Amino acid sequence: MYLDYVVAFGIFLVCWPILFLTTNLSDLVQFFLLSAVSIASVLICYPVTRSFWTVLVYLSGGIEQPPARPVGVPRRALHLRQKM
Repeated sequence: MYLDYVVAFGIFLVCWPILFLTTNLSDLVQFFLLSAVSIASVLICYPVTRSFWTVLVYLSGGIEQPPARPVGVPRRALHLRQKM
C-alpha cells in the first residue's frame, strides 16, 4: 500500500512541472489530468509494488518459512508419527 502512494506521488511530481511549463491549461484541468495519470500509474504498477512489498515483509521477518515435510508423505501420517 505504501509503495502505491510512492508511485503515485513520484509520477505526480514528475508530471506536474512538465504540465506547468509546457501547457497553458487551467489549474483545475491540470489537477484532473495529474489525478488520472497518478491513478493509472498505480493500476499499472500494482503487481510490481505488491511484489516489492512482499519482499520487504519477508526480509523484515514478517513471513516465516513453513515447516519442512517430506515430499510424498500424507499429512495424516506425519501427525500420527508426531503423536507417538
